Formats: sequence, structure tokens, C-alpha cells
Amino acid sequence: MNKKGIILTLDVLFALLITATLLSAILFNLRSISLDEWTDNRLIENSMSHLVLLEQTGLLKDVIVSESTDNIKTYLNTYLQLNICSKILIYNESSELMYTEIKTGCFDSRKIAITKSSFVVNEEFYYVELQGWYREE
Repeated sequence: MNKKGIILTLDVLFALLITATLLSAILFNLRSISLDEWTDNRLIENSMSHLVLLEQTGLLKDVIVSESTDNIKTYLNTYLQLNICSKILIYNESSELMYTEIKTGCFDSRKIAITKSSFVVNEEFYYVELQGWYREE
């Protein structure tokens, strides 16, 4: 019997055991990550992007100046994905709700992602909250 063959076989078995152990640990950890957490993060990122766009395009300022949420309603209905709902709430510096708008065909949900920002119009401070959720069919 060849001694090199036995040693080589033990090395291979040991390597396979280590590989199987590492692979099991990796798969166990991947299983613990839920799809809901991933979709929640995507929803928050999406909400943050839309909030920045609303601010940078001047639509939030237009709401205060014109005292109308028509432009926000058009934005929500035009630029949001079909399966995403959003609600915009604009508060003054005293935290009083001034304006609210929701995407057409959407209803409030219990599971929402909230993003907030602030902006200034005519030296007055306002903050905006965007609530986003997936449309439930």
C-alpha cells in the first residue's frame, strides 16, 4: 500500500470537511436575511430620492408660494412606480401640519418607510415628511 495515497486522501477529506462547514455557515447566514428587509431598504432609498427631487426641482417651494399641492399630486401620480404609494406632509416651523397629499388610488398603510427633510422659503423654515409603502392589491 502506498503511504502517499493515504496522506493525500486524508488531506482531501479534511479540506472537504472545512469547505462543507464554511458553506453551511454561509448558507445559514444568508437564510436569516429576509426579503422584507431588503425591500424596506429599497423603499427608503426610493423615498429619499423622490424627496430630494421634490426639493431640488422647487416643487416644495411652489406648494408654499402657491398654497396648492397640485404640482405635488401630479409628481406623485406621474413619477412614482405603479406599485409604490407615497404621502407627502409639509409642516411649518411650529410642527403644525400645513399641507398633505397622497398618490391617487393609494390608501394609508400600517407598514411605511418615512423620510424627512427641511427647506426654507422666504426665510421661513419648513420640514417635509414623505411616507412610502408598497401598494397592497
